[in-house]
Amino acid sequence: MLITVFFSVFSGLAVGTNVLISNNYGAKKYHNVIKSTHTSIAVAVLGGILLGILGICCTDTFLHILNVPESLFAKARNYVILFFIGTPFVMIYNFGSAILRAVGDSKRPLIFVAVAGVFNVLLNLLFVIVFKMNVVGVALATLLSNILSAYLVFRTLLRSHNCIGIKIPLIRINLAMFRSILRIGVPAGLQNAMFGISNLTILSSINSFGENTIAGNTAASSLESICWIASNAFHQAVVTFVAQNYGAGKPKRILQSILYCLLLGTLISGILAYTGLYFGKPLLSCFNSTPEVIEQGMIRLKIILSLYFFVAIMDVLAGAVRGLGYSLLTAVISVIGVCVFRVFWVIYIFPKDHTLENLMISYPVSWAVTA
Repeated sequence: MLITVFFSVFSGLAVGTNVLISNNYGAKKYHNVIKSTHTSIAVAVLGGILLGILGICCTDTFLHILNVPESLFAKARNYVILFFIGTPFVMIYNFGSAILRAVGDSKRPLIFVAVAGVFNVLLNLLFVIVFKMNVVGVALATLLSNILSAYLVFRTLLRSHNCIGIKIPLIRINLAMFRSILRIGVPAGLQNAMFGISNLTILSSINSFGENTIAGNTAASSLESICWIASNAFHQAVVTFVAQNYGAGKPKRILQSILYCLLLGTLISGILAYTGLYFGKPLLSCFNSTPEVIEQGMIRLKIILSLYFFVAIMDVLAGAVRGLGYSLLTAVISVIGVCVFRVFWVIYIFPKDHTLENLMISYPVSWAVTA
């Protein structure tokens, strides 16, 4: 969650890249697509370097703010620092994938992240089980897999001969394109940052319950992330479809895109969520076999996964509005509905009933309000 907060602004700019290129591609303004593509890669590289330096410098301070127990502090610090070293590569993959998806190519980013994911798993097994490297091994595996995914997507753009093809001498920031990316991306990024900050507020409260609860919630959140991937996929799809059809002047197709993404996003997220809930205990035991840890993880899963379809509804509708160019409006609604609401819950409602159940219910309520 700490890493997510740091990445949020630039991940928002990647959304801005997607919308801008999709809109110009739909309108057949290929010269603007070329400028936007090279500007995006320049932003990814420069932003990644700056973000990595900032993250490394702030690691200790933020881990203390989050009330990370001393018994876990050194491991958390090592993981976060190693992750931030690879920030430029994460940025290149995110922006490169946004460029590919903007012109309708969602298959190759999927292939690249799948290859990097398998590579990550194999390195985890090697570093942790064979070399006994503990958390450092996990972080190093993540760093190397991020480098691989960045290489694959950047190589693809270099070899492309259409309007998204990259030519290294042309990689620079075009101010007009950069302003357009900022107009859409900054509100999206700030929204993501506020999401992260509200989650960090809840995480700090979770940490007050002790190590078993921390471990259980960490495992549960990993399972939830699989469900989120489905809703996020249709969020990205609706952004691209709406922006392209808006650029092409086809309002009927915009509405069709929204309805299909709502239906599919809600259905697939729901199936994944209820499957995860049904097999919750054996899945949690893959992370940690301690009964107390599994019990704490199940508390979270029962509350969050049973109502997870609200996430898909919220994400698809937000993506549709953002694809039309109303990024600030989307950000304001989301910040009030999710971020402000959760902070209010932690400050005023949670202390009245200091239980994990009371804390977790803030998630589905905030999704429903925002949707």
